[in-house]
Amino acid sequence: NALLKTLEEPPEYVVFILATTEAQKIPATILSRCQRFDFKRLPISVITARLEQVAKQENITLDPQAAEMIALLADGAMRDALSILEQCQTVGTVTRQTVLDTVGIAGADEMLALIRACAMQDIKAAISVLDGFYSTSKRMDTLLSELIGCYRDLLLIGMDAQDCVRRSQDEKTAFASLAKELDQDYIFYCIEQLTQ
Repeated sequence: NALLKTLEEPPEYVVFILATTEAQKIPATILSRCQRFDFKRLPISVITARLEQVAKQENITLDPQAAEMIALLADGAMRDALSILEQCQTVGTVTRQTVLDTVGIAGADEMLALIRACAMQDIKAAISVLDGFYSTSKRMDTLLSELIGCYRDLLLIGMDAQDCVRRSQDEKTAFASLAKELDQDYIFYCIEQLTQ
């Protein structure tokens, strides 16, 4: 009530800016007195271009694949992309592998190798890939999230919905190749098991 009263009769020199990710929780009485601006995720191409511009200004050697990888990881948020670039640039030339190592995630190639090994019921190969993740200090809880994301992307690509997949073109091609080998029911099963 105090907030509403203040919003109803603010001093002329005051501007309130309310920021939230849960606009549905703001009471209608407050929303009716606000101008609403919804911010959307930035496209990968916009983030990549900005990263390359910043790298040039700051004399950072940034590989184009690394810029695209950072843009994908930022998930539409420019601030997150710049933060990742800042973390990566401390090691010198920023490559795709630098980004993966800095963020602590596995690359698509390794994830697809694990998925293929599981689909083929090749336990030795699956354990070998997992051991590689563990040896390079990849977080296992993050690995589960990444696996779910990979299975989701396989499902979408298998249903000809590539536009919904936020990956590089090379990765989409690799995913499309594996998606042809996997049954959609199997992919749903894997997502369900990993979610549990």
